[in-house]
Amino acid sequence: MHRDCIILCHQTDKEGNLLCLQEINGKPFIEYVAMYLGKFHICKIIFSISAQSEKFKEYILSNRERFSFAFDFVEQKIEDKSGKAILHALQYSDTPDVLIMNGHTFFDVNIDDFIAWQQTKMGDVTLALVHQDDTKNGTTAHLDEKNMVHEFKEGASEKSGLLLGGLYCMFRPSFLNINFPDDFSFEDDYIKKYNKERDFIGMISEGYFLDSSKEGAIEKANREFPVIFKPTAAVHDKSQ
Repeated sequence: MHRDCIILCHQTDKEGNLLCLQEINGKPFIEYVAMYLGKFHICKIIFSISAQSEKFKEYILSNRERFSFAFDFVEQKIEDKSGKAILHALQYSDTPDVLIMNGHTFFDVNIDDFIAWQQTKMGDVTLALVHQDDTKNGTTAHLDEKNMVHEFKEGASEKSGLLLGGLYCMFRPSFLNINFPDDFSFEDDYIKKYNKERDFIGMISEGYFLDSSKEGAIEKANREFPVIFKPTAAVHDKSQ
């Protein structure tokens, strides 16, 4: 099955450095993301980039042998929001169901199961969710008995919960039939705003999760990625 993935590579640190290029044991974060996707026969990746775009492209093109798929670069203005970036990137994909992920997070979800869940449930978007004890500065999802998302809450209002893991499988026709404003947020202006009108489905995963924007995350990755990315390691995921 032909599979496309949009990776949003926009997040920067306080100094303006691109988080997906932060080095973990001598390799940039995005390379680990590519190694993970390589397990699931992704055909094409669309890199959505803005800040440090030339540096990012130079790295990818100079290390072409490490990325086992076709790819495109789609450049955005730094001030553009995530929804606009996704809408633009979709022009370079032709699959009905499209994977979308953040370039600065790693969530060890079995992509085969994730896509199958989306197609079986026939959702407009399937969201990968991870249980976290600390949900501040994030968004949590509340599911009903059929795993449909019936409510979102800002993480600061809860001590723990099911956090959005920065990984989505989206049915593109449903997304494209909405008349969005010129610039919009994927999470705020689509996921949250249209929750009552669309079928948004949560898939809970116990796979390893790391958000490189969090304090201490790079040090944690330096310790733990050598175990997660052993040459013979399988995807450590239990989903429901």
